[in-house]
This record gives sequence, structure tokens and C-alpha cells, in this order.
Amino acid sequence: MSKVSAYYESEAQLEFARTVAGAGVDVTGQPAFSATYEITGEGGGAYGLRIANGLLEIVPGGIPGSDMRVVAAVSEWLQGADAGFANPFYYYSKRKVNLIKSLKGTVSLDLSQDDGDNLEGAIIFGDTGEPTVTLRMKAADYLAMLNGKLNGQMAFMTGKLKFDGSLPLLMQLAALNR
Repeated sequence: MSKVSAYYESEAQLEFARTVAGAGVDVTGQPAFSATYEITGEGGGAYGLRIANGLLEIVPGGIPGSDMRVVAAVSEWLQGADAGFANPFYYYSKRKVNLIKSLKGTVSLDLSQDDGDNLEGAIIFGDTGEPTVTLRMKAADYLAMLNGKLNGQMAFMTGKLKFDGSLPLLMQLAALNR
């Protein structure tokens, strides 16, 4: 069993329970949410995550028309997991489901690491490729932004975040980390 399949087939339920418990809020009143993770390459696969009424269902093969779809190579997924920002339940625990459902477009990530490697991937919202925006920043700054320790606008103004593409989509994304 690959590390990717082991995560989605057994560890994801535990991660979901830890994340929800750590959120300190009742998440059961949120609307249903679905995400598909397409991990490409040897040892990868597609896994759908459907959350409704505070419960997680794993759907092998993915969920057509997911609210959010993440695409990454196995190597990128593994590095992201090791760096701490591969938690698929982050926005659910932050009560951002309605905001995710309102987003449309593709966010490409180009995150540089201290060892010189880059992490790349894409998040597709609303099952549509357009508009697009590419975010370029250090992986550590992206993680700080996800965890609410770095404000996205401040990251942009200080040069820690650079982007190409749709400014309106970038501005909508800022609301995810408030």
C-alpha cells in the first residue's frame, strides 16, 4: 500500500477527527462539502472526501463536480504532507465551506522550500478552470498564511507573495485566511 492510499484509506478519518476536535467549534451545522484529491504518478490515486453532518466519507476514485479539487504529483503531495500543509480538512474546521462553494477558478501554487526544491500543485474551485491565478511564495510563508500567522495582504505588500493572473480571484482567496 502506498503512503497516499494509506493516508486516504485509514489515516484521513483520524486526521478529520483531530482537526474537528482542535477547531473548538461545532462544525455539524455546516453545509455538505466535497473535495477530490488527484494525486498523480506511481503510488497516487484519486480520493473523494465528502463531509456532511460532521461525518466524513471517503470515496475512492473521487467525486465528480466536487466543490474543490486538488491536483498534485505524488512527490509534491508527500513533501506537502511532511511540511504540514496537506490537511484536507483545514477550511472545513475554519467554517469556510460556504466561501469555498462560492469560489470559481484555478489556483496554481509554486512554493519554494529552503532546500531549493519547489512544491507545485493546483486547487480547482467550482469544477472550472477559469479564471486562474498563480501564487508564488516560500512554502513556510504559505503555511504561515494558512495558519493565520501571516496576513495575505501583508504578504503581498511585503513581497512575500507574488502572483500572476486574476486579481479578483486572488482577492476572493484572501477571505479564506481571515
